[in-house]
Order: sequence, then C-alpha cells, then structure tokens
Amino acid sequence: MDAVVITGYQTIRKRSFTGASTTLKAEDIRRDGVADVSRMLEGQVAGVTVQNVSGTFGAAPKIRVRGATSITGENKPLWVVDGIVLEDVVNVSNEQLSTGDPSTLLGSAVAGINPDDIETFEILKDAAATSLYGARAMNGVVVITTKKCKAGKLITSYTGNFTTSLKPSYSSFEILDSYNQMKIFNEMEMKGWLTYTNVLQQSRYGVYGTMAKELGYNPATGDFNVVNDPEAKAQYLDRFARINTNWFDALFNNSLRQEHALSLSGGSEKIQTYASASMLQDQGWAKGNEARRLTANLRTTFTPNDKLSYGFLANAYIRDQNAPGTLQRSTSNQGGFNREFDINPFNYALNTSRSTPIYNEDGSYFYVRNNFAPFNILEELENNYLDIKSTDFKLQGELKYKILPELTYSLDAAYRYVKTSQDHMIQENSNMPKAFRAGTIYDVDGENSTIAAINPYLLRIYNNAEAQPVSVLSYGGFRNRGTVDMDNYTFRNSLNYNKKFGEDHRLDLFTFQELRYIERNNTEYKGVGYQYDRGGVPNIDPNIFLYYAMRGEAYYDVQPTRERYLAFAGTGTYSFRDKINIGGTIRYDGTNAMGKSKIGRWLPTWNVSASWNVDGEPWFDNQEVLSSMKLRSSYGLVASIGIAKNSGLVLRNSLSPRPDIVENEPIMNIERLANTELTWEKMYKWNLGTDMAFLNGRYTLTVDYYDHKSFDLIGDLRTSSIGGETIKTANYANITAKGLEVTVGASIVKNDDWRYHTSLNFGYNQSDIKDLRGNPTINTLSSPNGGPLQRFPQRGLFSVKYVGLNPVNGAPLFVNQDGIVGNNVYMNSPFVNNLIYDGPIDPTLSGGFNHILSYKNLQLNLLITGSMGNKIRMNPAFFDTYTDLNALSWDFVNRWVLNSDNEVPSILGKREAQLLAGQYPNSAYNFSDPRVADGGFIRLKQVRLSYNLPKKWVSGIKFQSASVSLVGNNIWLIYADDRLNGQDPEFFASGGVALPLSRDYTFSLKLGF
Repeated sequence: MDAVVITGYQTIRKRSFTGASTTLKAEDIRRDGVADVSRMLEGQVAGVTVQNVSGTFGAAPKIRVRGATSITGENKPLWVVDGIVLEDVVNVSNEQLSTGDPSTLLGSAVAGINPDDIETFEILKDAAATSLYGARAMNGVVVITTKKCKAGKLITSYTGNFTTSLKPSYSSFEILDSYNQMKIFNEMEMKGWLTYTNVLQQSRYGVYGTMAKELGYNPATGDFNVVNDPEAKAQYLDRFARINTNWFDALFNNSLRQEHALSLSGGSEKIQTYASASMLQDQGWAKGNEARRLTANLRTTFTPNDKLSYGFLANAYIRDQNAPGTLQRSTSNQGGFNREFDINPFNYALNTSRSTPIYNEDGSYFYVRNNFAPFNILEELENNYLDIKSTDFKLQGELKYKILPELTYSLDAAYRYVKTSQDHMIQENSNMPKAFRAGTIYDVDGENSTIAAINPYLLRIYNNAEAQPVSVLSYGGFRNRGTVDMDNYTFRNSLNYNKKFGEDHRLDLFTFQELRYIERNNTEYKGVGYQYDRGGVPNIDPNIFLYYAMRGEAYYDVQPTRERYLAFAGTGTYSFRDKINIGGTIRYDGTNAMGKSKIGRWLPTWNVSASWNVDGEPWFDNQEVLSSMKLRSSYGLVASIGIAKNSGLVLRNSLSPRPDIVENEPIMNIERLANTELTWEKMYKWNLGTDMAFLNGRYTLTVDYYDHKSFDLIGDLRTSSIGGETIKTANYANITAKGLEVTVGASIVKNDDWRYHTSLNFGYNQSDIKDLRGNPTINTLSSPNGGPLQRFPQRGLFSVKYVGLNPVNGAPLFVNQDGIVGNNVYMNSPFVNNLIYDGPIDPTLSGGFNHILSYKNLQLNLLITGSMGNKIRMNPAFFDTYTDLNALSWDFVNRWVLNSDNEVPSILGKREAQLLAGQYPNSAYNFSDPRVADGGFIRLKQVRLSYNLPKKWVSGIKFQSASVSLVGNNIWLIYADDRLNGQDPEFFASGGVALPLSRDYTFSLKLGF
C-alpha cells in the first residue's frame, strides 16, 4: 500500500506530495504516563521544539514549528483533529504560557484527547504542506488522525498506566541549611533589619518576628514568654538553627496517577464502529493540585454502496481540577514581575528559609507574617485554591459521494461546545482576607494603627485625611469566578478530482468552500464577603463598591466575542510518469476580525511547488546504494490574523474612576483609533528538501533548508500623539529566518531475534528582526522572556552591564540607561543602547536521539532530547530588602564583607539602604550579565522496557495479546550549565500555577481480547 500524507483536507500519495512534512505513528512515539498528547512530539521531529515551561496538568508546552514567526501574535502551531481545526478555548500565546497565570491551565488545545485514540500525527511545515490552511498556516500545522475501525470481528483493548512522581530534593539546589541561614540572619539583625522595632512593622517576617512578639508580657502566665536579654533570645533562636525544614517533603507528594482506557472496534463491510472511554485520576504531585479527566469517543462509518459513504464522530471530555489559588502577575518597576498572595508550592520551597518551621512544638501550625497577616503555607493551601471545571463536546459528520469515478463530493460539518469555569476559593482563614483586615478591629491580632497606616489593602477615606483606614472585608472571604463558553461551527463543501491520462499523466484537483463560526462569552465576578462556614451567605460591606470605584474596577464583567471566517481554496498537482510533480494552491480568506476594512478583511494566499522522484528514472536501478530519492521545493505566501482588531474605531465602555461613588458613571473610552491600513501578518516561505533511503531502506536521510520572510507584523507603535493616541497598534516589523533540518534513521541490526533501530533529528533556526519601530524598555528586554530589538532575534535576552561592587558598601554598580556608572538603573527606561546582548531565549539548535533495541518479545526504548544556542535568566536571588523568610543560596557564603575581594553583592545595612532610597541595586543585579547562564541541555527524556507476552501464554486466559512496560520519564538531566544551581533550563519559576516537570515512573499494562 502506498504511503500517504494526511493534511486534514486531503489524503495524498507520498510520491505525489511536494511539501515538507513528517508522519509519526502514535504507537511509535507513545509516552506512557504522559497525559498531554502534545508532549509526545518532544524530540521526535526535526524543526519542532517542545519546551516544558510548565508541567501542571492542562498547561501546554511551548511548541514551535521552525521557530517564531511573529513578535506579538501567535507563534504556536495550528491543531487539526480529523480534518477540523481545534480552536483554543482561551487564547494563550506562547509567551504567556510561562507566566503561571490561571488562564494557562486552559492553554492546551489537546488536553482532552485520550492518547490511546490517536492513530497518527502529521506535522506540516512548509508552504506547500500547509497551503490549504492559508491565513492560519504561518506557524505550521499539527494534524491528528484518530483511530478508525476496520471490518472484522469485535476487538476490545484495555490500557492501564500507573504512575508515581518523585518529590524534588534539596540535593538538586544550592540552598542554605537552617544553621548557615541563621548566621546570616544574625548579621541582618546587627545591620538593623531584624531589630525588635523594625521587624514588627514589616509586611513579612519569620522567626525573628515571632520572637519579637514573644518578647511582650503575657498576662495569662504573669511572665514574659521570652525575656529580652541576649541569652534568652539566643536560646529561643537555637531551635530554628537546628530545624532544617524540608519544604519539598512538606509540600510535595510521591503521588499516584492512574489512567485507564477501554476501546471496542468492529463491524461489517457496510458499518464499522470504534468506541472508547478513558479515565485519568491524578492525586497531585504538589499539594493543592489534583486532576480528574474523563473522555469518550464514538466513530461510526457507513458504506451502503460503492458511491456513498458517511459517518459520525462524537467526542466528549470532562475535566475537574484543583490548583493552588493565584492571581495574575504584574510588571514590577524594579524589573521582572510581582504576584500578590502567591502560594505556589515549588516557589515557596525554593524561596522560604529552612529555619522556618511548619509546626509548633505542640503540633499546631507555626505562623509567620505575610502581607501584614498570619500565614502558614499548609493552612493556606487548604483554604485558598482554584476549582476548575471543563466540559467539551464535539459532534462531527462527514459524507462522501462519487459523482463520477474520478470526481468525489465531500461534506464535512462539525459543532463543538465548550463550557469552562474557574472558581477561586479564598476562605476566611486564608492570608488574603486576613490581609484585608490587618491593623483594623477585625484583625486576628487586634487593632494596630501603625500597621493600618501602611497596609495597602485597606480603604482610605478620600475626603477625611484624619480618618483611620478601614477594612472592606469585616467577615468572610472571596469567591471569584470566571467562565468561558465557546460555540464553534465548521461547515465545508469540497470536490476532489483524480484522473490518470494514459500511462504518463496524472492530474489531482481539489477545491473547497469553508465557513467557520466561533462565539466566546467570558464572564468574571468578584464575590466579596463570601462566608464559607455559614452556607455561603455573603457579608457585604458597602465600602467594597467604593473600594473598586476608586480604582476604576468593576466587580462584574462580561466580554462576548464573535468571529466569522469564510474561505475559498483550490489546489492542483500534475504528475508526469510518477516522477515529476508540479503543484499550486490559492486560497482566499475573509474575516470579520478586521471590521469593514477593505484592505484587511480579505486576503489571498498562494503556493507553487514541485518534486522529482529520482528513483523513477530508468538509470536509478543501475546502482545499489540508493533505494529511493526525492527532491522537492516550494514557495508561497501564508498569513496570520495577528492580535489587532483596530482597522476600525474600537470603543470600550467602563466606569469613571472617581473617589465618590455617587459621582461614578458609565463612560466610553476610545481604546484604539481606526487604522485603515491595518492588514494581516504575512510570510513568504521557501523550502528545498530531499528524502533518501539507502541499502534497501535500511538507512534513511531527510534534509530540508528553509528561508522565511515575515512582514507586516503587528504590535504597539509609539506615535507623536497627534489625534489623541500615544500608542497605536499597527503593522510595524519584519523578520527573516533561515533554518536547516536533518533526520537520519538506521536499522543497524535486523534478524529473527534481534533488532536495533536508531534515529537522530535536529533542527537549526536563526531569526533576525530587520525592521522594528516599537520602543522596548530595559525591563522588557532583560526579563526572562526576553524582548524584540532590531538587528537581533525575535526574542533576545539583554542585560544591564555590571561593572563591579562598590568598594565602600559592596553594592553592585552598573552602566545605567544614560551610560553613567552608578547603583541605580531605571528599568522602565526606553533607552536601551547600553544593555549587553546575551543571546536568544529560544534554542537555535534542538533535536532528539531515539534508540529501539528488541530481542524477541522484549524491547528497550530510549529517548534523549536536547537543545543549545539560547541563554537563560537565572532565578532572582538578590533583594534590596531582606527578611528572615528569604531562603538564600550558598553564593551568600561568599558575599562581600568589608575589605574583601568577593564578587557576590553584600547584604546592605538598613542605614546604607536608606542612603540609596529610590535605588534598587540588588534588584538590578538580578537582571545584569552575571545572572545569565547558558540554556543548552541534554536530557534522558524516556526509558521504556516492555515485554509482549507470548501468545501461547495469553491464549489460555482468553486474551489475544498482552504486554507490560516499565517507563521512566524525565529521568536524568545529563548536561546543563553548572551556574544554574539546579534551575531547570526549560522551566520558568514564575509562581502561580506553574510547576516543573516531575520525574515519573510508570507501570503500563495493555490487553487485547
């Protein structure tokens, strides 16, 4: 049977295909124990990078096909399942995937697909392969084909995966133990940071703060809890110097994840049915995380006669998930990002001192202070969490009718409905409600006017300067809810014509019309004063409305969006003697996203391509080295809609931010002035490739070279403000990219008992921004995600230039935005000429190395992945204000002290820090060139040992087949830069809901009967 390429629109003979694509059988790349099917692509395809920026269930990895194509728009591939585009429920860009924001848990388009239902993946790369997707093909296409049934007797299959995830360990990180940590805290006390008067006025404190509270007189005992003398204080602190809390052990589990999948298939020549169901239950690697997923799939095909066939597909997916509660992050003026009330278990374990206990000696919770309120991480995880629910249903129908033997009409229609909800449960005993009461009469520690005066979560009465700040949350907590509902219709008519003229000529034509309808409704509301222990009855303080009004915030929001797409396309391929193939495609796309703009509303895309099956030449049979060879090339225009919607005037209603609620009124803002010249983001793609096989197919080689030119890229452009708009969204940038892809396969041993096959793939990509009229800031360019700058890659990492330490106080010195050496750098400055370019944040070279060794029924699989050429911003480790909660690295043992030559910044005394008021040298040091590491790594990604039980064994227990496997995932980080000190080179420790990938071990059982 001839090999074919499934593009989602057509099934094309491999010999006639002129594009660049890679076909993967799901059985060959299966990753037992990995729930998200998108991670199955890691290390399998040249030119496809899969970066695991978060391992939390539902969060998608950062996937790129042949690098980035846009600066602000989509850079992730289009997912197509059984010929229908799988629309994102929540549009989360590749850059946003690493933020850890709650929306990222809905970022995976394929989180609801059961891996056992997949037959093949087809990765479409160049303009010829993706041409029929026109204005959605700029970033490549991943086509998933699910399993179908063949005529025959009923076959039942069961798959069970049982996975345990190992806890992280401090042995991987260079974090100080409690003894050395307390020594540094002692120095901080002498420098004025942890004195009795200072520590009790801080928003955060640890053991020194609890000691300061105990120094007071206790009327219940008639004595002091801790006497205020050096001996008593030293005795009190001694316990914490020896405690050495293992936060990883406390906040993580050696969890069990179960996956069960059952499928049935069978039928006659006229009716075939495939049905499956699966269940996933994940107890959670990190505390506060749980996930449950149910999927069901039904596919029935009817073939009443030779001319007519039709079928139905129904898919259902239900998900119920919990995660630690979190808020959106915000940009910090000191560089990087802030996230209030963050309780991410991994970040907490990394950043919290090991001298802080979890429990008191009597077994009760030990409380520190966070956000001016009592805090215990275990109590917080019990009382502050996200409850995520998702229901996804798709019904699809397909019909084919042969009008003539060579002409077939097809009708494809699909309806998909998705309903998601995300409830943020913040109970009364959690830190956030306590922070909203801190310092007031509702504070659990009693009224404190000093705390109330500096607590940012209290309401200031604007017309009474002498009034004390008041709480807007006297009782209860918060219950914030967000929902996203999506309706999606797809309707397509197509005609397919295949005709062979004599022995030499063949013509394949395909044309279609397609209509897509997408409607999303986003709602959000803030439930304030929700009393969880009183039946959910809200305790509403009228001041909460004043609180929101003074900030211009609404407690309720509804945002409907409606997208309409219409496309017409035609493609054709002429083949001569099954050797020379010449093809071309044209597609015409229209959308309402660009408003009434005549320039932007419609866009034609096109492609021309050719291939030469060299092995079809008569002289090819005169040699024995090459068994097959093909040369191919393509050139075309593809596009993307981009992020802009302002081809017409964009107006948005809101509330006036006035301090007096009675003066509040609805207002209409001009969000964007009309940009009548706005158009789609576009790219010219050129590809040249070859596919070769040697020695009867024992060795294979595929090589592709490509050249991309992106133009009319969309982003925010600073203007002269004429017309009343300082920032305009416009087509403002061009990018070029070149790359090389190589895939080598070899069947080294192949006999009756032994088989050894290996394959190596790698892709090289380098981009260059040729034109960019935006104005990035130092903060943008030096952040872990990097930023765009003309003459550099699509995302480059830049650093503040570090000069050395101040010989007087050990504070770091830099070349600032004005080229002056000093302690202060204005991170929001648009003057970036004095920054140092470190390198791209995306790898320039990535790939995978696969090994399959078989002996009779025993098989060993190894997958090694790696990448190189990129740079990483090391996690922030230095602060301008330290507390006794901060975990410090072993670098601080070598910190600068008076008259030393050490190059690690000192811990400034409080007086020294006050002299630098308004300057943040240690924060800036986190974004300087010494805090950059090489991002290259090599990882043993998977080891799988499987055994197929002999048929004579399983036939006795009424099974047709049975196999067992032991699988290890993310086993060993073979190589990474030593300076990372345990930091995963793929993972951004951004807090929120983000977690690194765990080290997993799976027992897998597969049965057929």
